Amino acid sequence: YPSDSDKLMLARQTGLSRSQ
Repeated sequence: YPSDSDKLMLARQTGLSRSQ
């Protein structure tokens, strides 16, 4: 699984930061 930082970057790119 991706690290927290990667999750944040992916969330920014996909705009799904709320899904965390």
